[in-house]
Amino acid sequence: MSGLDVNKVTVPPQLQSVEAIEKEQPKAAEIKSAVIPNEKPDTFEKSSEQEEAVKETKQNKKTEKTPKTFKEKLAGFCKTFVKTGEYLKATGATVIYGGLAAGAIMFSNWLVKGWSKVFKKQIPFKEMFNKPLKCVSKPAKIWAGVAFAAIGGFEFAKAYLKANQHSANVDHKLKTH
Repeated sequence: MSGLDVNKVTVPPQLQSVEAIEKEQPKAAEIKSAVIPNEKPDTFEKSSEQEEAVKETKQNKKTEKTPKTFKEKLAGFCKTFVKTGEYLKATGATVIYGGLAAGAIMFSNWLVKGWSKVFKKQIPFKEMFNKPLKCVSKPAKIWAGVAFAAIGGFEFAKAYLKANQHSANVDHKLKTH
């Protein structure tokens, strides 16, 4: 049997099923149009409970917008200064501790790599002191930057938590006094 013979055998049942589908489709379209004449798809009707909930939230928003008292304004002002002070301390600590850590990493690499280059006579002794960054390897510079960033992240996370604690203390004092 060739490929043509197989097609001859399977074509008549396929033609019969296609004709049956074509006959049924106009009937299905008529049924759909008869059942749903004016309904819009994807529309939702609001129930009375939903409408009441929306009205309540609008009323609550209107009542919440009361003007701040002098104490509340003063507390907000104090919180701003507390947060700013904590972040300034974190910046200073990052510069100091991060700089020291990065400097220590690069200095130790300079000693190890620089002296070995001098003893191997790859660079002159003077150049080791005149151009110290040339003696520091790229991985050491990268690790120094990573250490600086890690210390900075730690200091700022600590400052964020302290600032939140201080602002909570300010809120507590506002409510109790």
